Amino acid sequence: MFLNHRKQPFELLHYAALGKRRVLTEEEQTALRTSHKGFIREKNYDLILDETGHRNMHIFRDVFLKIGKSYTQFDSIIIAEDRISLNEIKNYSGEYRFENGNWYRNQRQMSDNPFVQTVRAKNKLQRLMTENNIQYNVESATVFVNDGFRLISDDDKIWKTTVLRNYLRSYFSSRGSSFVGNRTKKAAEIIKTAIAENPYLPDAIDIKTLKLGLYCGVCGHFDLEKGQFHFLCANCGTKESNSTHVLRTFSDFKFLFPNEKMTKRKVLQLADHQLSDTTIKRYLAKFCTRDTSVKTACYKFKFYDFEEAMTTIKDIRYKDWVKIVE
Repeated sequence: MFLNHRKQPFELLHYAALGKRRVLTEEEQTALRTSHKGFIREKNYDLILDETGHRNMHIFRDVFLKIGKSYTQFDSIIIAEDRISLNEIKNYSGEYRFENGNWYRNQRQMSDNPFVQTVRAKNKLQRLMTENNIQYNVESATVFVNDGFRLISDDDKIWKTTVLRNYLRSYFSSRGSSFVGNRTKKAAEIIKTAIAENPYLPDAIDIKTLKLGLYCGVCGHFDLEKGQFHFLCANCGTKESNSTHVLRTFSDFKFLFPNEKMTKRKVLQLADHQLSDTTIKRYLAKFCTRDTSVKTACYKFKFYDFEEAMTTIKDIRYKDWVKIVE
């Protein structure tokens, strides 16, 4: 069974929020596209695993683990009673060549070596198990989920730890066991305890470069007409509640300014004071956790992102009226 949800990467949400408030540079647009495509492929990986079945497995997806003094990202960890299978998911497309320990594309040697990355992650996970006095066979595979990926190599050894898209179902079928026992549960608990927040966050954005204010969640326009409990988009006619706009602003702040403390003043500035001081204060108390270690009132958003908040919170009084934009 899946033990956690695969969330949209921080980098993806960072550039998505940034793109709402200013024109992205070419480099930022590339980063946004790459992150989005990678996330879609990882979701496809999850779908195939779900369809194949994972009844007697415990599965972690897209987690950072603190092992020793370092942090390592894992795309997928499949725990069965007899082994742990670590999958590094790659979204490569096109034709590649692996020769003498190096990767090549278009006759050019690549700086990244996904096989080395996978082995490094495997060794880290093996260390975590050993340090916690549990003997487990940790296996690893580099999974290429793109149908358009082609790999040429005379090195027969790599195919034992390489999984292409058309072999993914049979690979998943071979990972499971007939039951879930104490070893599986103990390994899952060890990994759960080691989970850490992503330490590799993008730099905060200069707020002076951003368009401030609230924007429509459907068409993205900032031209909104304020009512008593809602804002009406003058461009597409969508009507969203004050709480929806507040939650979106909280989420935007988190991903635009990842290393900054969220305060009422900063939220009001990002929202261009389109919401009252009292409204922001009320929602900070309701949807955020206050940092009691500092004197200034600083807050942390309770949810990972806007989407999680909207699907989790059930007691929002005023509903949104979304107009379909063709």
